[in-house]
Amino acid sequence: MRSKQRGLMDRMAVILGAVALVAVSAASQALAGPVEVRHFVGEEDREAIRAGWHTDKALYLVRLDDKPLALYRGGNPELAATSPAVRGQAGINLQSDASQSYLSHLDQQRDSFLDRLSEVLGREIEPVHVFRLANNGFTARMTPAEAEQLARVPGVRLVERDHQVELLTDAGPGWIGAPAIWDGSAVSGHAGSQGEGIVFAIIDTGIDPWNPSFAAQASDGYSHENPLGSGNFLGNCAGDDPAESMCNDKLIGMYGYPEIMGGSPVDIDGHGSHVAGTAAGNPVDVDFIGDEPTSIQGVAPRGNIISYNACCEISTLTQAMEDVVEDFDAILQVSPDTRMVMNYSIGLDAQISPWARFDSMGILSMREAGIFPAVAAGNSGPGDATIGVPALAPWAVAVANSTHDRIIQDPMPSVSGPGDVPDELQDLEAVPGDGPLVTGLDDKELIWAGDVDPGNERGCEAFAQGDFSGAIAVMERGDCVFSDKINHAADAGAVFVLMINNEPGELIVMGMEEPVSIPSMMISDVDGAAVVDWIQDHADPTMSVSEPGISHDPDEADRLNPSSSRGPVEVVPGRLGPDLAAPGTFILAPVAGDENQSVFGALTGTSMASPHVAGAAGLLMAVRPDWTAGEVKSALMLSAQPELLEFDGTEATPFGRGAGRVDLNRAANVGFVLDETAANFDAANPALGGNPGQLNLASFSTAGCDASCTLTRTLRGTAEGGSFEVIVEEPDGVTIDVEPSSFSIAEGETVELTVTFSDLDQAESTEGRIHFVSDNDGLDLQMPVVLGGFLAQVSGSVQDIPSDRPTTVVIFREDADGDLEEAGVQQFIGPGTAQFSFSLSPEPFYPAVAAFADGYDIAINDNNGQGFDLEPGEEVSDVSLSLVPMPFEIEAELESTTAGGGVINYEITTNGWAFTYELHAVDHDSGDRSLVTSGSVTDVAATELLELEATGLLCSRDYTLELTVSNSEVDAAPDQNEISLTTERCVPGSGGGGCSMSGADRSDPLLPALLLLALIGLAGRRRFG
Repeated sequence: MRSKQRGLMDRMAVILGAVALVAVSAASQALAGPVEVRHFVGEEDREAIRAGWHTDKALYLVRLDDKPLALYRGGNPELAATSPAVRGQAGINLQSDASQSYLSHLDQQRDSFLDRLSEVLGREIEPVHVFRLANNGFTARMTPAEAEQLARVPGVRLVERDHQVELLTDAGPGWIGAPAIWDGSAVSGHAGSQGEGIVFAIIDTGIDPWNPSFAAQASDGYSHENPLGSGNFLGNCAGDDPAESMCNDKLIGMYGYPEIMGGSPVDIDGHGSHVAGTAAGNPVDVDFIGDEPTSIQGVAPRGNIISYNACCEISTLTQAMEDVVEDFDAILQVSPDTRMVMNYSIGLDAQISPWARFDSMGILSMREAGIFPAVAAGNSGPGDATIGVPALAPWAVAVANSTHDRIIQDPMPSVSGPGDVPDELQDLEAVPGDGPLVTGLDDKELIWAGDVDPGNERGCEAFAQGDFSGAIAVMERGDCVFSDKINHAADAGAVFVLMINNEPGELIVMGMEEPVSIPSMMISDVDGAAVVDWIQDHADPTMSVSEPGISHDPDEADRLNPSSSRGPVEVVPGRLGPDLAAPGTFILAPVAGDENQSVFGALTGTSMASPHVAGAAGLLMAVRPDWTAGEVKSALMLSAQPELLEFDGTEATPFGRGAGRVDLNRAANVGFVLDETAANFDAANPALGGNPGQLNLASFSTAGCDASCTLTRTLRGTAEGGSFEVIVEEPDGVTIDVEPSSFSIAEGETVELTVTFSDLDQAESTEGRIHFVSDNDGLDLQMPVVLGGFLAQVSGSVQDIPSDRPTTVVIFREDADGDLEEAGVQQFIGPGTAQFSFSLSPEPFYPAVAAFADGYDIAINDNNGQGFDLEPGEEVSDVSLSLVPMPFEIEAELESTTAGGGVINYEITTNGWAFTYELHAVDHDSGDRSLVTSGSVTDVAATELLELEATGLLCSRDYTLELTVSNSEVDAAPDQNEISLTTERCVPGSGGGGCSMSGADRSDPLLPALLLLALIGLAGRRRFG
C-alpha cells in the first residue's frame, strides 16, 4: 500500500465496499450450514440490496472444501501428499504423478459441484477463472441472490464478491545493510550475493519494460542470466522472439489480465515499476534533484523479475497467485537451485480473518511452496489496530514504513519584493503538485488571477494570451480539476502556479487529470490571503521559489512514518501487527515511462518498505540457501534493530515497528532460526478453536491468556550456532520465566523454549523483550513481547448520580471494530445513591469501555457512551451521567369526527418498551373525568400506531383529552398527553344531526349546540418514564 508523498504522483485504487467476517469450516469437511456471503459492493449496490435482491450479475469468487495443490498434505489413501513441505522440496512439481492425480481429483470435484449448483440455480454456471494451485475454487458471474443460494450448497468454504483492494531505492539498501551482503563481508566463507539466482515475483500494476532498471545488461557491466535459459520467457512474453520481446534475461516474464487494462502487462500507474525497482532494480544514475546524478539500485540488483499486472481486482490477484506458484515450478524444472520472493504491496485496511480471504490463503500456499511473501502493512496509521488483510495473516511478512537518513527538502516559495517583505511571507509551507518538479525560480512577477480576469479567480476558464507572460500565476482551488487550471495558466504564459487552498486544514497533493507542462504548489488559505493582499497593495510584486534539495541526517533515520498501519490484530490474537520495519519514506525508484523516456520518482508508503524486505529476503536466501521462507523471516526478526522512534521522538512500540528495522549485516549471522508449517497455521484459526499465540514465530503475545499462561518456541541451530544466556526484560508487574535459561545450539540441533507468563492481571505496562545474549563472539538476538496487545486493569467512577429510581448499570467493553461486548460488571443502584464506580480486569480484546444504565446514559470522556482508549492502570474520573430519552414520544392528530366524538390517530415512539394506555375526557364545565378507552400493547414496534375513538361526548362543552402511557417497570409517575378541545356550535338544519365547523365564538347564544366536534391539533411531544 502507498501513502501520498508530498509533491509526487499518486494514482491509487480505492476500496469499493465494507467487509464482514465469515466463518471457515474445518479442513476437508463440508459446512453444516450455509457460509456467509461477503458482498463487496459500492454504495449504489448497497441501496439496491437494501431494497431487495436485484438481477444485475457480478463476479463472485468461490472457494471449495478441498485443499489446493500447494497445501494438500495427504489424508486421502488414494492421493499422495502434494505439499512441498511434506515432500521436503521447494516448488509444487506440477509434472509429478502425485500432482497430476490430485489436480484431476480437484477438477472432478469442481465439475461435480458445478453440476449440483446448476440444479440449484436452474441454469448452467460457467467459470471465468479456475484456481487449483494456491486456492481451490473458481469465479463465476451471478446475482447476489444466486450467491446466497450457492452458499447453501455442500462443499463451499467461502463466497466473496469480486472487489478492488488498495495499492498500499537509493539510500534504502545501504540503511538496511545490503552492501555487507553484496561484498560478502557479512557472511563468513561466502563470496556474497547481489541477488543472483533469486526471482522476484511482483504482483502489482505491471512494469515499465523500457526502464534501464530492468535491462538485461546493467550499467555496472553485469549481464543477467535467465534461469529459464536465455530467450525463454513467461506470461505475455512466452513464445516471443527475444529480439522483439519486451522481456529480457532480467525481466523474464510479464503478465497482463483481460480484466485489467485489456490485458496489457505494461505499467501506466508507476507503482509496480517502483516496487520492482526497489526490490531488484539495476544500478542507475538518475538526474533527480541538483546538478549531480543520484545513483540508485534495488536491494538485490542482480535478481530476475516477473511482473504480474493484476491490481486491483481480487479475482485477478488470486489468478496471479496461481501463476506465481506455477511459474516457480517451471523455473525449478530448469534451475533447481533458484529461489523465489513474492512482493504484495496491496491490501484492505480492514481486520478480517485471514483464513476467510482468497489472497491471504494464496499467500499461505506460496509460502508452503517455498516462496517468501513480503506484504505491505498498510497506510492507515497512526491509530491502533489499523493493519489490514492480508498483512495481518501470521504467515505473511508484514512490513512497516520507517525512514532512512536521506531527506528530500521540498522547494519553498517566498515573496521577494518589492522592498522589505515581512517574515510571514517567507518560506511558506507548500505542497508540490503532480507534474514537472520545481527547479527554483528567482524574483518572478506575481500575478493574481482575479486581477487579470475578474470572476476567474479559480482559473476554470481560459485566460487571454499573455496574461501571465513569464510570471507566477496565483489562483484559488475549487470548481474544476487542477490540470485545467494549470494548463489555462500555462497557455497564458505562466511559468509556475501558486494554488491557494479554498478551505482550512491540511494541504493536499494536486493530482492531475491531464498532463501539465509547468510546476505547481499549494499553500494554505491563510497564507494565500496574505499573498493576495501583498499583490494588491504593491506595484510589481515578485516571488522566488527555492531549489529542492537532498541532505543526509542520521538523526532523522529509523522513525516510524505516521501513516504506517499498526497492530494489534483482534482477529488473530497473538499477532503483533507488522513483523518488521524498513525504509519506505521518500524512496527513489523507477515509475511509469515509455519507450522514449525513463522516469523516476520518490514515493512514500509501506508499498515502498515491503520491497526492501523482499530484496533483503532474496539476499539471505542467496547466502543461506538451506533456510526456509519461514526461517528467513525469523532471522530478519531476531536480528532487527528495535530502537525505532515515532515521528514525534517518542519510542515506537512493537505494534508499529514489529521486531524492528531490518539489519542484513546481522541477519545473515543469527545462531538459530524458527519455522512453522502450513498445517499449524491452518489449525491456529481462532474460529475453529486454534491459538495463534502458540505459533512458532519470533515474537510473543499473551492474547487469550488469563492471569498466567505458557507458550513454547522451537529453535533450530544454524551454521553459526552458539551458546546463549536468556535475559528477560519484563513488563512492569509481570513475571516471565524462560526454560532453559541458557543453552548451546549447533547446526541442525533443536532447543525448545518454554516461556511462562505470570501475574498478567497485575500488569502495569504492556511491552517487554526476551534477549538471547551470546557468551562468545556470536550475535545477540531478541524477541519482542507484548501482553496480547491489550491493556490492563482500568477503573472509573461517577459522582453524584441523581438517581430517582432503582437502576441497574451494565459496563460494556468496545472492541477495535466498535462492537460492544458485556464485560460482566453490574452494579445495582437504589434511589438516592450518591455515586457509582467500576473496575475492569484485563480482557483479551481491544480495551475501550462504554456503559449505560436503565434510564441513564453514562458518558465517558464526553463520548456519549461510545467508549474510549484506556491506558494500563488508568483511573477514569471525567465520567458524567445524563438522562436517557424517556421511553415514549407521542404525536396525535384528528382522523375523523362523528356525533358526540371523534377518531384520533396516535403515533407512539416506544424505544422498544411495552406499555399500557388510558384515554380520559375531562369536562371543563362540570369537572367530571371519565374513562373513554384503555388497553395495553406488549408486542411493540419501534413506532406504534394507535387508532382510538372518543365517544359519548356532549356538544357545546370544553374538554381535555388525556392519553396516559406507562410501563410498570419504570418507577416514575406517568405523565399525560393533554389536548384541549372546544366544541363548535352546530348549524341547525344540517340534517342528521351533522355539525359544521364555523369557527365562531362558542359562547354565541344564537347558535345552539347540536353536536360535539373534537378539534384535536397536533399534540406536543411528551416523554414518559
